[in-house]
Amino acid sequence: MPSSGVTPRVAFVTAAGSSTARSAAERELARLVVTQEDEPEVVPDETARRWSPAATVNDAIAGWRANGWDDLSPVTVRRYEDVWKRHSARGIGKRRIATLTPYDVENYFRQMKARGAGRKTVRYVRSMLHRACKLARKWSGNQLHNPVAHTVLPSWGLAGTPERCVRRPSRSSTRCSRRQRPSTCATR
Repeated sequence: MPSSGVTPRVAFVTAAGSSTARSAAERELARLVVTQEDEPEVVPDETARRWSPAATVNDAIAGWRANGWDDLSPVTVRRYEDVWKRHSARGIGKRRIATLTPYDVENYFRQMKARGAGRKTVRYVRSMLHRACKLARKWSGNQLHNPVAHTVLPSWGLAGTPERCVRRPSRSSTRCSRRQRPSTCATR
């Protein structure tokens, strides 16, 4: 019998061997059966079991996919699936949401950066994790927390950005005034 958090009601009636005691026990048993039929024990449905503390991040992504991706464009859905399979499904996706902390999530983002993932990819993974954990929290009746809610992305800084190859030329280097002769104009 699965544990649902409800303590089953148990009553014991002992009979000393007499027929009156036996009939009293049968009447009590019949009363208990009627009471149980009137107030049946709450059995958790599949959804309640799915969003228990054992739910993983992959479960949350699968739930979001089944209940929300239909409204998205096909390009977005393909991008979500690709990014999730490539960067997260085998790593943080196997972790239980209940055991994740913001420290674990930020550490995962730093590992992604160290493996060469770009800023946009890490932001995309963060937004997916945040949405999936937010929905899991909602579907669990606030039993699960959202470990992504208060995380900070790693910084790339200016040293990590490539220098722009093309820059806007100054006005003096591209135009000659009408009064100047072409030989005196600034050239490259």
